[in-house]
Amino acid sequence: MKLINQSILILLFSCVLSINSFAQNIQKEENWSFYISKYDDIEFSNFLDLELINIAPVSEVDQLLAIKIKLKHPQKDGLPSYDEHDDLVNLEDKLLAILLADNLIYFAGRTTANGHRIFYFYTNKNFNLVKTKQQLTSSISSYSLDITLVNDKDWNHYLNFLYPDEYEIQMIQNLDLITFIEEQGDDLSKEREISHWIYFKSTAHRTKFKADIKSYNFNVIAENYDKNLGDYPYSLTISRSDFLDWKNINDITIELMNLAKTHEGEYDGWESKIVK
Repeated sequence: MKLINQSILILLFSCVLSINSFAQNIQKEENWSFYISKYDDIEFSNFLDLELINIAPVSEVDQLLAIKIKLKHPQKDGLPSYDEHDDLVNLEDKLLAILLADNLIYFAGRTTANGHRIFYFYTNKNFNLVKTKQQLTSSISSYSLDITLVNDKDWNHYLNFLYPDEYEIQMIQNLDLITFIEEQGDDLSKEREISHWIYFKSTAHRTKFKADIKSYNFNVIAENYDKNLGDYPYSLTISRSDFLDWKNINDITIELMNLAKTHEGEYDGWESKIVK
C-alpha cells in the first residue's frame, strides 16, 4: 500500500505467505489477521488466528508451546528488515511442517518485538517436547531456538495477550477496508469525504455527542431511529474530509470510539467512495 510504511508492508507480505503455508497443513476454519500494538512503549507486530476465539479454550489442548528466535537484522523499531524476510519465511515453513503434522496442535499466532519473534502453539499433555526439540534443531540451523512448554488450560495467553482488544480490532478492520479500497484502483494520496456511524441509547446522548464534535469539524449527515437496533436505536452519521492512510484513519476512529463511549454510544465504522 502506498501510504503504509515499509515495515508494515514486509510484515503483511510475510503474513500472506504464512497463511498459505498453514492452510496446507490443517483442516479447520481460520481467520488470520495482522495488527500493531504497544506494551510498555515497545511496538509489537502481531499475527494470529482470530477464529480460535470461537473455540478457545479447547479442554484437551491445554499446553502452550512457545518458540522464540532472535532476529538477525532488526530495524531500529525492533521489527524485521526486508533483508531477513526470506530467512523468516523459510524458518516458519519448517516450523509449521514439523509441528502441524500432529493434529492436536493449533498454531495460535506469533508476535515480533524488540528484536525477537515468538511463535505460539497449543497442544496437549502427550506432546513430546524432547523429540520435537530434536526434530526442530536438526532441521533448522539458521536460527537458535528457545523452546518452552507451559500449562495454559484456560488459553490465557491467547485470550488476554494475543487476541486484540476493541481498539486493535478496529485497526484490523481499518486495514482490511483500506486494502479493499486500494484494490479497486483508489488513489490513497487524495483527500476525500469519509463517513462514520455512531449509535446511542438515547436522543440526549446523541445530542451531547453532536455538540462535542463541532470542534472536530465533522458535518452531520443523518440522524435516525430504528427500534430493531436493541439498546442503541439512535444512529448518527457524520462526515469529514480526511486522508485515507492507515495511521490517520486509526487516529480518527479511536478518537471517535472514545468520544462515543463518553456519551453511552458505540462507534460502528466508516466508509469512503473510491477516488481515482
